Amino acid sequence: MRRLTMMWMVLLGMLVMVGCPGGEDPAENPAGEPVVDPIEPEVLSPLEMLSEEPAEPTEQTEPAGEIDASAPNAVHRHAGRSAFPEAGESIKQLIPAKRLSEADQFAEPIDPSAIPDVVPWTEAHKYIGYEITVEGKIVDVGSINEGSVNFLNFHQDWRDKFYLVLFGDLAKTLNKPVEQIFLGKTLRVTGEVEDHRGRPQVKILSMDQVQFVGE
Repeated sequence: MRRLTMMWMVLLGMLVMVGCPGGEDPAENPAGEPVVDPIEPEVLSPLEMLSEEPAEPTEQTEPAGEIDASAPNAVHRHAGRSAFPEAGESIKQLIPAKRLSEADQFAEPIDPSAIPDVVPWTEAHKYIGYEITVEGKIVDVGSINEGSVNFLNFHQDWRDKFYLVLFGDLAKTLNKPVEQIFLGKTLRVTGEVEDHRGRPQVKILSMDQVQFVGE
């Protein structure tokens, strides 16, 4: 009987040791402080995520104002925002439109028979896409790429104005430099008026196109 009692006690001790490794109280750590179960983050299923209410939009911290159209690129005075107007904003001044070329691309087609026999160089921009004979005095000659392209201008301030182009292949066949032949001379040149980057021009591909007025 005594042996049976001792066997039961040994068995109970083994059960206690298996349930509590090291003989520690499961509610306490080695320092004697209570053990706090860690809080696991809540994991939502895709269906629960879709069913959640959307977050409320944040309110605008600054009141809507006016767009200053005179500012560069019409950018709003508030840095870091789009130049497009928002709800409640107004544009106090329209940005003026600027045409790259004075020729009206949407005008009615010109009747070739109505084109004057000789067109002043100041009117040549009206005939982009048409062959004309243009007249004017060359007051400025320029070139790029060591004379591979030569520009004959009718005005000292040649920007945005009609001009003539003479390429290096033709210039090499001339008996004098381009500047000596054309500068200060009044020309009549026949050719098609083209728009090149917002400037009207006529290309001189042959000296047969050129007539020196008064010579």
